[in-house]
Amino acid sequence: MEERPEGNKLNDPKRQNNRQKTEASQLQGDQLELSGIEERRNQRDAGVSQAPTLEGTQSDDVQDDQEDVSELELRLSRLGAGLMGDPDSDPELERRADAAIAAGLVAGKRRKRNTRRLRRTAASMAASFLVIALCLATIRVSPAFASVVRQIPGMASVVDIIREQYDNNQTVQDAVDYGFMQQIGVSDEHDGLKLTVEGLIADDYRIMLVYTVEGLKAGEPLGSLGTTFTDSAGRQVGGGYGSSYDSTEGTKRQQTIEILLAKGEQLPDWLNMEVKLNGFLYKVGFPVDRELFAGKSRTVALDQTIEVEGQKLRFTSARISPLTVAIEAEYAEGNSMRMFGPVDMKLSDETGTDWGGVSYSMGELSGNKVRFEFQSPYFRQPKELYLSGTAFRAQDKNNSQIILDAEKGVLLKAPDDRVQLTSSSVGKNGMDLRFSLRVDREDPLNYTLLNDFTDATGKLYEGMSTQGGSSSTDENNLQKSNYSFKSGDYKQPLTFEVYQYPNFIDGQYRVRIPLGDADGTSSGKSH
Repeated sequence: MEERPEGNKLNDPKRQNNRQKTEASQLQGDQLELSGIEERRNQRDAGVSQAPTLEGTQSDDVQDDQEDVSELELRLSRLGAGLMGDPDSDPELERRADAAIAAGLVAGKRRKRNTRRLRRTAASMAASFLVIALCLATIRVSPAFASVVRQIPGMASVVDIIREQYDNNQTVQDAVDYGFMQQIGVSDEHDGLKLTVEGLIADDYRIMLVYTVEGLKAGEPLGSLGTTFTDSAGRQVGGGYGSSYDSTEGTKRQQTIEILLAKGEQLPDWLNMEVKLNGFLYKVGFPVDRELFAGKSRTVALDQTIEVEGQKLRFTSARISPLTVAIEAEYAEGNSMRMFGPVDMKLSDETGTDWGGVSYSMGELSGNKVRFEFQSPYFRQPKELYLSGTAFRAQDKNNSQIILDAEKGVLLKAPDDRVQLTSSSVGKNGMDLRFSLRVDREDPLNYTLLNDFTDATGKLYEGMSTQGGSSSTDENNLQKSNYSFKSGDYKQPLTFEVYQYPNFIDGQYRVRIPLGDADGTSSGKSH
C-alpha cells in the first residue's frame, strides 16, 4: 500500500507487465552469471597456496571477474529503474541500493575472511542486497526474487526460523519473500546457556522478533520470568507483549515475541531486551532499521454501516500496514443489545484470498468503539478488500447482569439458565467463584463471563481480578471457568456486567473497502 514512485506511469499495463517479466528474467540471468563468477573464483582459491601472487597485485582472471561484477551491478541498477517503469534513475532506488551495498560490505567484513575472499564476498553480497532493494522498491515483481533472500550470507537460517515460527501467517511469509526483515545476530551467554536474537520484522504498530536459546540439557525446561524492552533512552517500548514457545525437546529452542506499540508510540531505532531464563538475566541491545520498516502504512476513510437484527455497526476507517490491517468501527449508541464482537468476520481481497485474524483480532478501544485486526495483504497490493460475516455475539442490555452472593454461594440473577454458579468462597486470601456455561452452538471462543463489579453499596471494584476465564470445554459444549479476586470487604450481593456471553444475532453482511490509487485518498461510502 506504500505509494509508488513517480516513475511508475506506464500507460499500457500489459506492456508494462511484459516488460517487467522480461527484465525479471534478465535479472535472474545476471544472478546466475554472478554465481558463475563465484564458482570460478572458488576453483582458483583451491590453488592459491600453490601459485601465490605478490601482495598488492592481482591475476588477470581476478581483475576480469571484478570488472564482470561491476558491470553486473551497473546492469542491476539500470534494470531496477526499468522495473519501476522509468528509464531514468530513481533517487529513492539509488538511495536503497547504496544502503544495501554498504550493508553488504559491513556484513562481509564480519566474516573475517582473507583480503581476496573479503573482496569477493562483499561484491557478491552487494549484488544480492541490491536485488532485495529492488524487490522492496517495486513490490509487485516476479516471485522468483524470493529465493534471493536466502542467498545472502547468514540470512538462510534466519529466514527458515521466521518461516517456521509464523507458518500460519501469510503476511509474514510474504514479508520474508520480499526481504522485509532484518537480521540481528546478537547474543548473551550465562553458564553455557546462550540466547541469540536472530531477526525481526516490524512496522509502525508491531515488532515481531525471533530468538533462539542454545545449550539446554536433554529434557531441561526453559523457564522464563518475563521480558522487557526499552529504547536507547531507557524508556519502555510497547503497550503489550505476546509470546509463543517452541515445545520441541533438544538443546536448542526457538521463541517469538510480538511487541504491540502503544497509540502514538513511534517505532524505536534501538531496542534493549532483558529476559530472565533459568535464573539468569540476559541482556542484548540492537538497532532497528527504521528506514526499512517505518512510514509504510496508509489509512482509508470509511463511512459504511451494517445492521444485523436491528443492531448497527458503523465502519470508520481501515489502516493498511505491512503486518496488519486494522479496521475501526463503532456500535450505535441506540442499540438495544450489548455487542460482544463478531462470530465469523473475515477479510478477503478481490482474488478471493482470505486474510486471517491475528492474535489480537478484536479489542475494545473506548465506549462503543472497536478495532478488528487481520493479517495484511500489503505486499500483494490489492485494489479492494471485503469485510464479511454472518453473525455477532450480543445480549439484551436489560438482561446482561450476573448478581450473586459469594458468601452464601447463591446465584441471584443471570441472563438465562445456561450459566450456573458451581462453587464460591470468600476468605482472607481472596474470593473465588466457579461457573459452568452451556454454549448451544459451535463456537471456538472460550468465554470470559466476569470482570469488574459493584457491591451492595454501589461501590465499583476495578482491577480486582487475579485470574479468570474458561479452563475447559466438554463434549456437550459445557465450559467450566473459575475467577479469583483480591481480598476485600465486599458487601453482598455483588453485581457483574457480563463481559462476554454466548447469545447470537444472525445476518449476512459484506463491506467493500476500496483502496484506489496509492495516494491514500480513497474513501468508502455507505451503500
